[in-house]
Amino acid sequence: MSARRLSPTWQIAGVVLGAALVALGGRIVWTLPGGLTPISMQTLALLIVAFAAGPLAATGAVVLYLTAAAVGLPVLANGASGVDVLLGVSGGYFIGFLLAPVVAVAVATGGKGAMRVVRVLTGGLLAHALILLAGVSWIVLRGHATRQAAIDTALLPFLLPALIKSVALALWVPLSERTGLVRA
Repeated sequence: MSARRLSPTWQIAGVVLGAALVALGGRIVWTLPGGLTPISMQTLALLIVAFAAGPLAATGAVVLYLTAAAVGLPVLANGASGVDVLLGVSGGYFIGFLLAPVVAVAVATGGKGAMRVVRVLTGGLLAHALILLAGVSWIVLRGHATRQAAIDTALLPFLLPALIKSVALALWVPLSERTGLVRA
């Protein structure tokens, strides 16, 4: 499917609405006992934005979202904000947020029917893997936890939710393409 060109006004609206959707995804959280970071719906929201508005708009939405958090707006998971939070234990995940939309859409491009579902699922899984790898690497490199502790508390509990969110994305994209909501 080729994406139609949107006016600058609609592109900006996509970035702003995308940032709001990612922030809303941060309000739907599960905090596991002993977990370093909460599990949220932010990644699913981010990938929906990537397919609805395009990967560049989604990346712009992340930049706006992180900027809002940096200046103190309570947009992060559980309503957190501030530079200290951005550079804290969750910092690596945010780095992954910047690249994940491009990866997901690039991998998912093309295909029809069942093949489209498989490609979107693969794109979603790779995007989640990138986010998780960036998050766990950050945790270890910044000394927040040992490698094994980071794997046990910041990777393994996220695998099943990442799979579920990727499956939801893979089902949502083809259905939304029929309505014209999906651009990527």
